[in-house]
Amino acid sequence: MIKVLVTGAGGDVGQGAIRSLLSLEIPVKIFATCVNKYSSWLYHPEVISYIAPLSSSKEYIPFLIKILNKFEINLLITTVDSEISLISKNKKLIEDSTKAIVFVDNYRSVSICNDKYLTYKFLKENNFAYLKTNLFSEFKLLKKKSD
Repeated sequence: MIKVLVTGAGGDVGQGAIRSLLSLEIPVKIFATCVNKYSSWLYHPEVISYIAPLSSSKEYIPFLIKILNKFEINLLITTVDSEISLISKNKKLIEDSTKAIVFVDNYRSVSICNDKYLTYKFLKENNFAYLKTNLFSEFKLLKKKSD
């Protein structure tokens, strides 16, 4: 049996992840966290749930590690935009401290995806289709040159 922890059980992506896991034809035990005690998926009969501290709290990563270890969870799926960078930054620590695989990309890739200008530069440098993008500071310089 695969044990999976899904963060953000109250959000759309968290709910979708849990629904997908529930539909698998392999045995899966689902654990979930959310910061809001009123999140409906925390009370699903097939999900073992916990109220988590805010991801901005210094207690958040230790909380995840504790849950992952306590239940010998195999996979951590993060679904909350505001915590993806944090979990990505701490991926090695979490994996080294537990037996879980953290399902998030490396911090550099996450940083590129979180920044529209860095995404533009990445697409341009790697010959992908992209929309011309400028920083606001560059736009002001371009406007001054054209005056």
